[in-house]
Amino acid sequence: MRRVKVGLFFVICIISCVQSVFGQAVTQQSYERARKILDESIKAYGGIETLRSIRNFSIHSEGDFVFRNQSRKVGGADRSPLRNDFTYDIKTDRYCLVLKMKYPGAVRSEQRQIFDGKELFQENLSRRNISKLPPPPPRRNRNFWLPQFSLISAFERVNGLRFLGVASFNNRPHQVISFVNETGQQISLYIDSETKLLSKWERMISDPIAGDTTTETIFPGYKTIGNQKVPTGRIVKIDNEITQEVRYVDVAVNSSLNDDAFKLDPEFKFAAPETPNSLKVTKVAANVYIIGILTYDELKVLFIDLKDYIWVMEAPGVGADSRQVIDKIKETIPGKPIKYLAVTHHHSDHAGGVRTYIADGVTVVTTRGNRPYFERVAKSQFTIAPDDLMLKPQPLKIEFVENEKRVFTDGTQTVELYNFGPNPHAEEMLVAYLPKERILFEADVLDRPLNGDYPIAEESAVYLAAWIKRNNLAVEKIIPVHGTITTMTELLTAVAEREKRTND
Repeated sequence: MRRVKVGLFFVICIISCVQSVFGQAVTQQSYERARKILDESIKAYGGIETLRSIRNFSIHSEGDFVFRNQSRKVGGADRSPLRNDFTYDIKTDRYCLVLKMKYPGAVRSEQRQIFDGKELFQENLSRRNISKLPPPPPRRNRNFWLPQFSLISAFERVNGLRFLGVASFNNRPHQVISFVNETGQQISLYIDSETKLLSKWERMISDPIAGDTTTETIFPGYKTIGNQKVPTGRIVKIDNEITQEVRYVDVAVNSSLNDDAFKLDPEFKFAAPETPNSLKVTKVAANVYIIGILTYDELKVLFIDLKDYIWVMEAPGVGADSRQVIDKIKETIPGKPIKYLAVTHHHSDHAGGVRTYIADGVTVVTTRGNRPYFERVAKSQFTIAPDDLMLKPQPLKIEFVENEKRVFTDGTQTVELYNFGPNPHAEEMLVAYLPKERILFEADVLDRPLNGDYPIAEESAVYLAAWIKRNNLAVEKIIPVHGTITTMTELLTAVAEREKRTND
């Protein structure tokens, strides 16, 4: 019996050693094949010294911004003309980006960003003011614009280089390799098997809507500028849905740069400091509260203390944001369940945190046209970053606002939900009106910055003013999801100013 055990022990050892050697061979072979593909691609661009010779570049691009989960309809792909002027100085690690586009129902957005290598500033060309923003991740912008920098990044981190396989992209065979970039993200590079040029790079993300998915930056073609091969344009996709599609109208490499391009406009003033009250509860009336969460700006959530339950409106941010909001709500009103969550519309910055409420068994209130959005969100898989619904699966409970209006009341407190669409911003959209308090809670239809700068009436704001009048609502105060509280008088003044500018 002992001989059998000893023999079995040696067999296991031999198998383990073979597996170990085989495993090491696979890893090394994967690296060696990926390294060969990377070296061939770098050679196709002129060699590593040619790639590293880029001291600066400027790109003027024109095309479309595609509103993924921001269109007027669920599943829509509304497009807006997009213009970018981007200049990057590699030596000093500074850049200037001028971006011009238009959101549905909104005025045209014209912004200029200046990064001086340490701090990032944004000029609002319409309001003629300056705001300070969080700095971007290292090299994020240059990799996004030119493929050369992804190859340089991979070359500098070859220890993580691996061969993933052969794939067909745009009906052409590609060799796919991966590496871990400077921010710890695993990037997959699709190298054209014939030209050896980079067709796209992609990475896995946890998307608030789709869950586990990929984001892609695609370079559809190339032309030669001096000794550099540069893209003819760029396409960006998330979950195989286009979010940007632009052509490179003009590209300059290693040109003479004007320092003024990286300076703030001296005639612009710094905007009044914004004072976000992230997770601070504000009581706006008896039993009526708002709470702000801080993402890229502050977004407000409305919650109301009814007799037997708590009523909430809006789920901005992501699931973790909603968990903090829910905890804060229950801290403010202990001992009552949250029964309903009303969501203004399907746009991701307003409904991105809905899965947390679904996990808690809360009923979602929306319009029938938005049903496919919430069904999709509820079914998405989140294995990269498991959220509450992934860890505690619950069925989607959903109800609708029928006949343009639904009322929630306990006999003392009343909330009237209206289908505010179709309007310039969304086909179907909810606003909440509190008749006793004369308060209207809305999203994305009134442009009023958080710092209290004067409101600018957009197409949606004009529609809002007319809609309030048409429905005979005695509104005195408007609480926006974005920005600061505005009076009805201020809204009407902004609309009058718009009409005056239009007639002039």
